[in-house]
Formats: sequence, C-alpha cells, structure tokens
Amino acid sequence: MAYCAVVIDQIGNQEYPYLYPITDDLGNMIPERWDRGLNNVVTATSIYVQRRKDGENNFVQLLSASDIKMDVYFTDSRVAFRCEKYDKGGGWTGGLTALALNAGSKMMAAHRRKGKILIGHVRYEWVREIQYNRKYNWASNEELRFVYRDNEKATWVITLHFKKETDTAFLANDTLHRASKYRLAMQDEKGEKEMEFFTLNSHQGTITPSADPKKNYSTIMFPNHYFAPKGGDKRPNW
Repeated sequence: MAYCAVVIDQIGNQEYPYLYPITDDLGNMIPERWDRGLNNVVTATSIYVQRRKDGENNFVQLLSASDIKMDVYFTDSRVAFRCEKYDKGGGWTGGLTALALNAGSKMMAAHRRKGKILIGHVRYEWVREIQYNRKYNWASNEELRFVYRDNEKATWVITLHFKKETDTAFLANDTLHRASKYRLAMQDEKGEKEMEFFTLNSHQGTITPSADPKKNYSTIMFPNHYFAPKGGDKRPNW
C-alpha cells in the first residue's frame, strides 16, 4: 500500500509512531525527542492532498478540507498536522486508516468525527521540495507545499492555506534550516557534503501548474531524499 502522510486516525492511537504522529486520549500531540518541543505552531485554514503516479500527467486530488483550523507544528525533525474538526466537505480515498470525508448532515458528520482526528506528518528525511506562494491580492491565500515520494515511487503534494498575516516565505525557509540541520545529523549523512547545499529558485508551479499567471511558487529543492516512510533507522542521536 502506498504511504499517505495524512490520514484520519483514532484519537490516542499509538500503533505506528514512526508513520504517524501519536496523540493522548484527549487528542493532544505527543512530542518525540527528535522534535525538541512542539512550540512552533501555526494555524492552517485548508489542506489539500494530491498524488501522481510515475508515467501519469495529472495529479489526483485525494483530500480537500477547507474552512478548518488545523494545527501545523514545525519541529526540528518534521512538519506535523493535526485537526479534530475536519469534516466540512471534500473527499478522501486511500491511507492507512482513512475514512470518508464526504459531506452529509451535521449529525452524520458529528458521528463520523467522534473519536477521530485528521493527522499526519512529513519527516525531513522524506521531503523532496518545499514550495510557497505569497498572497498577491485580497482574494488569494498564503500557501505552503510539501512534496515527497512514496514507497511506490509516486509523487505527493500536501498544500496548506494560511491567513494573510502568516508569512509562508519565513515558514519555508525556517523549515529548510531545520531540515538541513536534521539531515546533516543523520547517521549515514554526516560525511556527505552534498547535504550542505540546497537550491532555491522561483518559477511557476512545476508540481501542479497554475492557470493563474500571478501564482508563482518559490521552490526549495532537496538534493536527495528517502522514499516515505523509509529512513527511520537513520535519525540523529540527539
């Protein structure tokens, strides 16, 4: 089964601690020692997940959840996502413990949501690209994207929308610095000089081309990465 970095899981599930974030019985995120704390949290208003298999031209959208309040944690080892009130329309397919997100009555939505949480993370060893798009008019959003490749060699894009006061350029570059430090500390990469270099350039939507010519994405490209969810045995010793 292809690895999906964002799923709907049971609150308090601690069965797959490397694959997905673990929570306590109240749904609170439990930190890992590699996180070095969960202090850097920003609220996202939408999340979209897309996947494209090798050889295909178009991405398939697997998740669309808007008008939400999602906690996004930027730690020293991963970017994690957590949202309890996620059932507001859109659709979902796939994932380890994924459930339907199709719109229905409020009673049905509350029943589906009871005891469940929309949760996930992208560990820095998996990241292939980070993209951000700055708000350019009153109707646009601050966007941040994380691109990774799964164990079936398909490309995934996780797109987050934020309110206008959020600086996604800062978030992207802060993530770059955290990821660089983490990757350089990984046991098998301490001597690899290529991990000291990352490419920053600006161009129009290489991952999911935009029909809007004003929507230009700046992209941070990582020279190498692991297919998610590999690399767990190579984490730093800190």
